[in-house]
Formats: sequence, structure tokens, C-alpha cells
Amino acid sequence: MSSLEDDALDFWLGDWSVSWPEGTGTNSIRRILDGKVIEETFECRDADGSVLLGRSLSVRDTADGT
Repeated sequence: MSSLEDDALDFWLGDWSVSWPEGTGTNSIRRILDGKVIEETFECRDADGSVLLGRSLSVRDTADGT
């Protein structure tokens, strides 16, 4: 297994507008906690007006390099 550099997921950082046939949304990805954690927040609205909110946290496992 190859090890990841600390900046391996930096391509993902930023604010994104997303869309699909039945809805639109925003996705914001940023580093938090001294850059050790990547936080993703997602908000979308479907054509029927329903709202979906999401949040994920990604942390590098330094024990195995991934």
C-alpha cells in the first residue's frame, strides 16, 4: 500500500455547486483542527422542495500511512 502525502486530498477543497436532474446543492470542503481533518458539508434541494443536509469528516490514519 502506498502512503499518502498530507496534501493528497487538497484537490477536493473548496466550495462546489452541484446539480442533477431533480435538484441542486452546495458542497463545501475545508480543512479544520489545524489542518488534520477534512470537513465536508452538503446541502441540497430536490425539485419537490425536500432538503438534504450532510456532513462528513475525513482523517488520515498516520499509523499505516493512509
